[in-house]
Formats: sequence, C-alpha cells, structure tokens
Amino acid sequence: LFFEIKHEERDAQMRGDTFDQVADWREVALGAALTLRAEHHPALASAALAAALLHATNHAWFKTLLFLAAGSVQRAAHTLNLDRTGGLLRRMPFTGAAVLVGCLAIAALPPLNGFVGEWMLFRSLVDLGASNSGDASRLVGLAALGSLALTGGLAVACFVRLFGIAFLGLPRSDEADAATESTASMYGVLGALALGCVATGLAAPWIIRWLEPVPIALVGPRGATADHELLTLASGASLSPAVIAGMLIILAPLPWIVARAVYGANRRARGPVWAGGMRFRPAMQYTATSFSKPLRLFFSRVLFPERRIEVSYHGVSRLPRLVRYSGRVAGLFEERLYAPA
Repeated sequence: LFFEIKHEERDAQMRGDTFDQVADWREVALGAALTLRAEHHPALASAALAAALLHATNHAWFKTLLFLAAGSVQRAAHTLNLDRTGGLLRRMPFTGAAVLVGCLAIAALPPLNGFVGEWMLFRSLVDLGASNSGDASRLVGLAALGSLALTGGLAVACFVRLFGIAFLGLPRSDEADAATESTASMYGVLGALALGCVATGLAAPWIIRWLEPVPIALVGPRGATADHELLTLASGASLSPAVIAGMLIILAPLPWIVARAVYGANRRARGPVWAGGMRFRPAMQYTATSFSKPLRLFFSRVLFPERRIEVSYHGVSRLPRLVRYSGRVAGLFEERLYAPA
C-alpha cells in the first residue's frame, strides 16, 4: 500500500507578498495622527506621526533584509516553497541567523527596531480611546487598537512558521539537502542589515530626536521626546530600549539556570523517530500548510478557504492508492474586485 498526501497551497511561499501581507502600521499611524489632530490633540497627533515615520525608517532595515534573504534561499535551495525547504539553518548558518533577526524585528518583538514604532502607535491609540474626544473617535481608536493587537499576534505566528519550516527540522527536498551557504558578499550584507535592526532598535530615542522636526512642523507641539536613551510620550508613558535589552539578556537564561539547579544536568539519548511503524521520511514533518491550518479554520468566515481532495483506488479495492489534497486562500479583493475591474 502506497499512501501519499500532496499539499499544493499558495500561501506556503517564501515570497515578497508573504512579508508584505503583515499589517502595515504606517497607514494606521497616519490615520491616527489625522484623527487626533482633528480632535484637537496636537501632542498625541505628533506622537502618532512620529510612530509612522519611525516605522517607515525601520522597514528600510528589516524588509530589505527579508527580501534579500528570500533571494539567498532561492539561490541555495532553488525554491521558495516553504514545504520544500527545511534544515537550512545547518547549511546556511549566517543567512539563518540574519533571517531570525529580521523575523523578530518585523514581528515587533523587543528590543529590535520594529517594537518601538508599534509601541508608540499603541500608546497613541490608547490615549485616543481615553481622551475627551467624541464617542465615534474613541470607538474607532479602540477598534484600531484591538485590530492591531490581533494583527501583531498573527504576525508572530506568520514568522514563526516562516523560520521554523524553512530553517529548522530536516530538508524536505534534495535541493534543500544540497543547499550551501551564500557567498560572503551576500550574507555579509544580510549581517549588516541584521546589525542595523538591532542598532536602530536600541537607538530609537536618538532616531526620534532626529525625526522630531517633521511632526512638529506638520502637526504642532512635541508628542515624543528623547532624553538620552529614554523615549517619553506626551501622555507620560516612557520606554527605554536599552533597559529592555539588558533585562532580556539577564532574564533569558534564568529558566535554564533554575531548571539546572533543581533537576541537575540534562541527560539526552538519541533514537529513531517513531512514525507509526513506517519508515520516517522528512516529508512527514510539520509543513507550512499544516501550521497555518488552525488559523484558516478559525478565520474561515473571513478568509473563505478553498480545498479539494481527490482519491484514487486500486481497481475495485476500497484501499486508496493516492490521495491528492490541494487548498488555497483566495485573494478576494484581487480576484473578485481588482482583476475584473
């Protein structure tokens, strides 16, 4: 009995649109700045506009890094289909490390550069919801806040999938198994961009000071000020990326230290992977399609996922010879509105 399941899904691609479909907070920040200005909150509007400018500056770092990394992976593995990659971190360690930094940055995790701009926007929307503006403006601010919080979680899931499927585990194809590290000129550029993501995250207060004249000229009073490494908003909220980085460095190994003190040194033994009595194949690993399926099911009333299952049998036998599964999430706006127009 040969039983094979083949997945063909459009969203399992390590392409530019994978990165570009993560929520772009710049437009939301600009909208918040206009709303706050119309509601006569110039300081908060200035902070929201500064958040948009900072996020645009940060995009120049991590989006460039991820686009170039996708090209490096395509050159090495001859594919951008995530389900045909895997295990690339062992074969492309420098590229993998740079991609990890880019994924953390675009997912807006501290202390990298994507975090500060998102934090400023969140604070501006919180202040809009708590302000003395009209009920409509406050409700819009709170709705945008909830939407951004949801999108931030989905962004983390998106880039956990991207890095985990492409760089961890075992190679799912001969091309991925034969992949080699890019040339020094390629991963050197990726490394420089990764360092830029870290540096601009730590230097966010200085970048805000550099960008400050723009929102002041367009909106009015200062909404975000920088004092040494501390970033302070008009509402009184403050943030220090350097302190956050220091705390993460100190606290990150704490669980391992506690576990080592309580349970002693780990003892590991390696054995064959149990695959239900069948010979294990790398294709049996978790795929990008299976990783995202719970989200597609949860948001099925919004995404309207499509899938098709074809089963062929051994003659009159009821035992399946081949099962072919294909699924995709249609781009409703592109396919039903934009393309026909």
